[in-house]
Amino acid sequence: MSDNMKKMHEYQMLNSSGGYEYVVRGAEASCKYGSKTCVLNLPRDHGAYTSDRRPLITVGDSKIENISGFGICNKDKSEPCKCEPKLGEWFVTANVNLTIVDPITKVGNHAVLQDSIAFCQEGGTVSFKTSGQTSPSYNNMKIKGAVKIVENVQGSWTRDEVKDDFLGYVKVKNNGVYNFGVCFYDNGLNNRPGRIFVYEKSWGKLKLVDTYNIKNHIGNEQSKFREDEIKINDTEGKNTWNTRYWKFWADIVLLNDQEYYLEMDCPGVNKIEYKMIGNQDQGKIDSINVSGVWVLNDELKKMHPAEYESIKMSNYFKNHKGNIITIMYLSPGYNMLIRDFIGVRIAKRKDIKGDMSNFLSMVSLAFTGGTYIKALPNNVSEFLGNASLALSSVALIIALLPKSVLEKIRDEMYKNPEESLIITLYDVPDKDDIESKGYNIKDFKLEVWQSYRSNVNMNIFGEKYLAGKFYMLPNQKMNIEEIKAIHNSIEKIFDNIDNTLQ
Repeated sequence: MSDNMKKMHEYQMLNSSGGYEYVVRGAEASCKYGSKTCVLNLPRDHGAYTSDRRPLITVGDSKIENISGFGICNKDKSEPCKCEPKLGEWFVTANVNLTIVDPITKVGNHAVLQDSIAFCQEGGTVSFKTSGQTSPSYNNMKIKGAVKIVENVQGSWTRDEVKDDFLGYVKVKNNGVYNFGVCFYDNGLNNRPGRIFVYEKSWGKLKLVDTYNIKNHIGNEQSKFREDEIKINDTEGKNTWNTRYWKFWADIVLLNDQEYYLEMDCPGVNKIEYKMIGNQDQGKIDSINVSGVWVLNDELKKMHPAEYESIKMSNYFKNHKGNIITIMYLSPGYNMLIRDFIGVRIAKRKDIKGDMSNFLSMVSLAFTGGTYIKALPNNVSEFLGNASLALSSVALIIALLPKSVLEKIRDEMYKNPEESLIITLYDVPDKDDIESKGYNIKDFKLEVWQSYRSNVNMNIFGEKYLAGKFYMLPNQKMNIEEIKAIHNSIEKIFDNIDNTLQ
């Protein structure tokens, strides 16, 4: 075994001390002036490989035979031209701990990390989007041997040859977000389990449409893959045993009736079990007067705008409304409180024009305490404690909704003044602004929360096939003086929000 190969086994994770992966053939690079990315080629390797035979590059692998070009160079926007890169060597940080000695030239050079950059003589800066340790097989897609992936059906895969990556075929019935769970048998690299590359089949050809990291979700696995949980109680009724711990998964976006091929690249792994389910988030109500608010993840629209609009149109045909972006589960106490908040907000202004472009991100930040909006007066936040953050966040939702929607919600709430309620807000397709960057919240649904009881201990769910997060509204049991203090401060709360957003 060569010295280089021995070093590769010593660095099986192939990470530097700074946590960045070493770069191999197939890495994807981009230039700040280029119109497209470029896949790094290595006509002749240097005798150093990863555990699954991917050749590492060195600092000198930045020539035209390695980096062929980035499409159109837009340095001079008035006269764009074809990119003809003239790169210097890759610049690496001082903590590179691997030198590769080429077996032919006998020259030693540093390996290259993913955070390395190279400078072009034309002024561009080239950096890596991927390390290539997990990369799509652009020229080796054996689709005839693809495994059929079916939603909610567990499967297994063993590769006979180390060089073959798992390739699956899938065609889903529902537009939306899916969790692709992976259970590893022989993966010692749990911190870097790999990636999933999604190809779209169109006109008989495959096109790479997206790349997703398989992430470690330890501690949260059974909140996603609930159907794989089997409870076996011991003599005290406490133990829970699970058939599978799906702690590794990627959230992928798929459209219905579209043919996809999923290539999973996991270095050093030869056997897995897998399962794909439609995503659905959940929260837990575990005490009296606790409520919860599910908020759609804004990243879905930002990262996948075309898919988000397709999902919205699909949902519009199903429910005649659109995408669910917020679900509020309200106990009777919160029903009364939120109803009064809405009444004050309607009476306060003739018209309400909220900033819908940042609606979800602002609300999520408010719930996590990351927003700069301080809505509640000090005298109210002091006795509310943890509930003050939640109440500020719900007030922000109300402040950003159009007046016409608030009026309809209030009227429906007054029909059930002492009930626990579920209020769902919808992003409705806008015929006049199809490519809107914001949210068109023009519809809602209000229903009595039938499963709510005085002694509650139950799960509450977000919308299926959409990615979101639950934020719990703490116990809202207050005395008369505290309730009075909140009601006297409602107008001030909205003043604080309006002044901040102006």
